[in-house]
Amino acid sequence: MGALILTLLVEATGQGGTKMQPQAWQPLASTTGHFSILMPGAPVLEHSVEKSFLGLIHSDIYKVDTDKGEEFSIEFVRVPAVALFFVGGKSILNRSKKGLLKDESGEAVALSRVPFGEGMGEELIYKAKGKDGAPLMGMARFLILKRNLYILAVTASPSQWDKSRAEEFLNSFEILPTDGK
Repeated sequence: MGALILTLLVEATGQGGTKMQPQAWQPLASTTGHFSILMPGAPVLEHSVEKSFLGLIHSDIYKVDTDKGEEFSIEFVRVPAVALFFVGGKSILNRSKKGLLKDESGEAVALSRVPFGEGMGEELIYKAKGKDGAPLMGMARFLILKRNLYILAVTASPSQWDKSRAEEFLNSFEILPTDGK
C-alpha cells in the first residue's frame, strides 16, 4: 500500500447545474502533504519522480481543468534535507519560479511576497503560452515550510481570466495539523 493517503471531501450543493455555471468548489485534503485547499471540481493526481544532483525528488500534483478552460493545480514536494542545507529555502523558491516559467514558456509580470506563517511565500503573476501556442494568464503561489514545498497555480486564456476566482483558490490553502510531528 502506497504512502499517499488522499482524502477527497465533496460538498453537495443540492442544486442542479449547467456547463455555463462555475464549477462548485470542493475541498481537497492531503494527509501526505498536510494541506487542504478548495478545488473547482474533482482533481486528477499525478505523481512524478525526477532525478537531481540532490537525489530523487518526489512530487504529487493535483489538477482540475474547468469547462471554462482554466487549469487549477497544486504541487506538493517533500524537499530533501540536503537541499535545504546546501541551497536554502529562498533558492528553492527561486528555482521553482524559474522552472514554472520555463515549463509554461512564460514571463513574469509581477512578483510579491506573501505571508506564510513560519515559512516563506511568494506570488507570481505571469503571461504564458499554452501547448497550442495560445496566450495564457497565470497566477502562482510558491510556499515553503520546513521541508515542504507547495506550488499553487491557476492559468486561463486572457478572455476567461478571473483574478477573483484565482485568488479564492490561492487563499483557500491551509496547512493541516501534523499530530506533533
